[in-house]
Amino acid sequence: HVVLEAAAAVPGVDVVVTGDPPPGLDRSAVPPNVRLAGFLDPERYRAAVYEADCVMALTTEPGSIVRAGCEAVWAGRPLIVSDWPEGRSAFPYALHAHNDAASVAGALAHAADHLSDLRERVEPAYAVHAARWRAQRQTLLEALGLS
Repeated sequence: HVVLEAAAAVPGVDVVVTGDPPPGLDRSAVPPNVRLAGFLDPERYRAAVYEADCVMALTTEPGSIVRAGCEAVWAGRPLIVSDWPEGRSAFPYALHAHNDAASVAGALAHAADHLSDLRERVEPAYAVHAARWRAQRQTLLEALGLS
């Protein structure tokens, strides 16, 4: 419910939440600037990522590198991720938010106010991920004796 609380604090920012809502969610508590999209099939999910001004990918797992974050980078979208050391390392050009409503709201407001600046981070973020992917691919090819 952190995202719902955060969205309520920034009513001028529209937030689309993908995935199944948590069990027992009181839909009357969903702020008017939030749309619960539900679980999206791959095509609709891809379209949602490409249509987003900014993608937010949060996790409560400190060691998790969220796939949605990677998808945002590959799609050329600004990104907000949870503020964990692994997230900072994997997504150095993203906004990093603690998993509390105030921090997430601050990141949403910052993204809305500085979207053009965040778009300038997209290309270097992509370069970091592409270089990491090439290195991982090479390591795998070597391990398989294919290089």
